[in-house]
Amino acid sequence: MPLKDLLEKYKRQLKNDAVLANVVAQGGQKLSFDSQFRESASQCVRDRDLHSAYDYRNGEILDLTPDFLSNQDELKPFQDIYRRLREHNLMTTVTRDVPKRYEGILPGQAMVHIGATMEDIVESVGIEPLRLNVKGSELSILSDSSTILKTTYITPSYVKVKLTLTEEFIFFEQRSSTVPKHTEQADIVENDNRNYDYLTVGKGRIRRRTDTEAQTNYILKKSRFTSTRVKKTARKPAYVSYYEMYDTYKALEEEKHSLYLSLDQTEVLTMCVRSKEEQTRIIMKMPHFKEANMLMNRLLASNQHEMGLRRYRGMELPSRLDKEHELKYKIEILFEFPQPGNLRRSMADIDFCPSNGDIFAVAYGIFSFSASTVPKSGQVCIWSVKNPENPERIYNYPLPCTAVKFSQFLPSLIAIGLYDGNVEVRDITFPDMPPVSVSNPETLSGCESIVTIRWIKKNETDGSDGIDPFLSLAQDGCVTKFRIVSGPYLISYAQMILERVEGKVEGIQIREPRDAIQFSSQSPQGLNLTVHPTAADIYYIMTDEGCIYKCSTSYAHQYLDVIRAHRSAVNMLDFSPWSPKVYLTCGNDWCIRVWVEGIYKPLITLKDQFTPLNCAYWSRTHSTIIIAINRKTVDIWDIRRNLLKPISSTNLQSSFQTTAKIAKCGHSIAVGNERGTTMMCQLVDMPYEPHFQYDELEKAIFKAIALHPDLINELRNIGYFGYKNKGQVLPP
Repeated sequence: MPLKDLLEKYKRQLKNDAVLANVVAQGGQKLSFDSQFRESASQCVRDRDLHSAYDYRNGEILDLTPDFLSNQDELKPFQDIYRRLREHNLMTTVTRDVPKRYEGILPGQAMVHIGATMEDIVESVGIEPLRLNVKGSELSILSDSSTILKTTYITPSYVKVKLTLTEEFIFFEQRSSTVPKHTEQADIVENDNRNYDYLTVGKGRIRRRTDTEAQTNYILKKSRFTSTRVKKTARKPAYVSYYEMYDTYKALEEEKHSLYLSLDQTEVLTMCVRSKEEQTRIIMKMPHFKEANMLMNRLLASNQHEMGLRRYRGMELPSRLDKEHELKYKIEILFEFPQPGNLRRSMADIDFCPSNGDIFAVAYGIFSFSASTVPKSGQVCIWSVKNPENPERIYNYPLPCTAVKFSQFLPSLIAIGLYDGNVEVRDITFPDMPPVSVSNPETLSGCESIVTIRWIKKNETDGSDGIDPFLSLAQDGCVTKFRIVSGPYLISYAQMILERVEGKVEGIQIREPRDAIQFSSQSPQGLNLTVHPTAADIYYIMTDEGCIYKCSTSYAHQYLDVIRAHRSAVNMLDFSPWSPKVYLTCGNDWCIRVWVEGIYKPLITLKDQFTPLNCAYWSRTHSTIIIAINRKTVDIWDIRRNLLKPISSTNLQSSFQTTAKIAKCGHSIAVGNERGTTMMCQLVDMPYEPHFQYDELEKAIFKAIALHPDLINELRNIGYFGYKNKGQVLPP
C-alpha cells in the first residue's frame, strides 16, 4: 500500500475515535460510576492509539504498533476491581451488546450503581451512556464528520437495592422527670427547662432546625398543700341510763293512733294502743319498708355475688390484647335463682325486660302438658340479677302459670297466661296494685291452656288508641288478639283457628301412612308463636304436626303460607339477628334446621343426640353460633367450624331442663328446669366477635351447601338477604 494512502487511513481512524469519545462523554449530564470507569479506560486506549511505531524496509513501511490489550493477564487488574464490587453488592447485572473492539475494556455484563441514599440510587437509574448502533462486529461510522450518530438509551430491566441497618445516632434526648420542689434535683430540672425554652421559643430558636415528632417532657407541678391530711378516727362511747331506756319503751307502748271517720260531718277519734308484734306487722306491710328491704337485700347480695355480677355485666370478657385465649365454647353458671316457697313447680316461661337487662320475669307452673300431676298453684316472680336470693315482685295464682311476656312498647307491663286459658296484664311498678286488666271467660273462644304470648305493634290505620295489643296462642291452636281498654276486662278477638294440613305441603317430604289417621281434633296443637322482626303484622305458629303457619294480623282466619319443617312437633323458631330472612327451627325429631325465606328446603340440618330439642337460639354476639337446649344438656354449634357435632355439650344439673332465654347483653343465657330453679349462665372461652358478622354468616351458609348446586342457585337468586348496611336487629 502506498505511504500516502496508509497515512490517510490512520487519520480517519483517529478522527472516528475522537467523534466516539465526544459522543460517549456527552451521553448525559450526570455520569454514574460505571460511566466514569469506562470513560477513563477509553481515554487510556485513545492516548495509546496516538502513538504508533513504523519501520521502513525494502521500500515498504511496516506497522510495528502492538495489538490491542486482549491478554487475560493484562485484564486481570480490571477483573479484580469488578470482583470486589460484586463482593460488596455494589453492582447490578444488566445484559447488553458491546462491539468487539471494546470488549476487553468495557464491562459487557455489569452495570454499577453506587449511592448513599435512595434518592441517589433512583436518580442514577436510566442515566447510562449513549450506545452506538452496531452492524455485526464493526461500528457504522459515516465518513462525514458533521453527521450526528444515531444513538439509543440503555434502560435496565430491574434494579437490585440492598438496605442495611445503619448505626443509631441520638441528636437530642430529654426525659420527663418529676421531682419535689425546693430541692437540688428541682434546680437542675428547672435549669434544663429554661434551656429547652431558650432553644424552642426563646432567642436560641433562630438557627437551622427541622420539625419532627418526638416525645417531649410534660411538667407535672404539685405542691405539698394539695395532699390531704390523714384523718384520725376514734371510738367514743355513749352512756344511756336504764331510766331513759324505760321511758322510751313506755312511750312507744302508750303511743296513741288517731283514726278519723267522716260520719254526718262529725269526726270520731278512736284511740288504740298496739303491741310490738302488731306494730312490726304493720311496718312490714308498708310500701316504703318493702322498698327499703329490697334495696338492703340488693346491697347484701352484691357483696356475696360481686364476681358473678362483674362477669354478667361484661367486665371480665377476653380482649384481643390478651396473650392467651382458649376456644372451648363453655357454659358456666353465675347465679341460681331458687323458686320461692320450696315448691316443686316447673319453670314454664321466662322473659327479659327490654329496657333493663338486669330484670327478668319467670312463670312457675307446668311445662309438659302430658305430666301425670298438675301443680295446684302457680307464681310469677320478677327477679333482678342484683339480688339472686329474693325476688323483687311475687304474684301468686291458684292455677299454674304457663306464659309470661314483657311489653317492648311499655316495658313496665307484663302479660301472664294461666293454665285455664285466662290472661291478665300487670304493671310491675305498682307491686301492691291489682291487675291492670284481665280476660273475660265468657268472651274467650277457647278454654285450653295458654302456650305463649307475644306483643304486637298497634295498627295506626284503624284509628285505635291506647296500649299496643298482644296475641296469645292456646294449646288447641286458637290465636286470640287482646286489647287493653279503660274497663276491667280485656277485649278479645278470635284472630286464627288452625286446621290440620291435608295433602302434601312445601318443605321436607315425609312418607304418608297408607291408612288414614283419624285425629280426635281437627285443629293441631299449638306449641309456639313468633313475630317477624321487621314486618309488624306477620307472625308464625308452630304446631305438633311439624308445620309452620305463616299468618298476618290483617287477615283473620286465613294463613298466608304453610311449610313442613320437621317430621314431628316444632318447638321453636328464631330469626338471625343479622338477617330478616334466615331463621332456624328445632323440634322433637332431634334436628335443628336453618331456612331462608323463599326456599322451601332446609339449607343446614344439625343433629347429634337422640333427644327432643326444647328450644334453640341464634347467638346475639356471633352470627354463626347456635345455642340449643334439650332435657339434659346445653349444646353450642358453630356452623362455620363443624356441621356434624356440636363444639361443646354441657350438663348443668341433674334435673330436666325445660326452657331458656338469651339475655339482652348476648353473653349470658337463663336456663330453667323442672324443679323451678333458674340458672343464669355465661358463655365463656368463646371466639372473638367477627368484624363483619353478615359476611361470616353468608360464607358459612354457602360453604355448607357447596355440594348442592340447586340450593346454591336458589340462594344466589335471592341475592342479599341481610339488613340494611349489614346491621343487627334483635328478634322480638
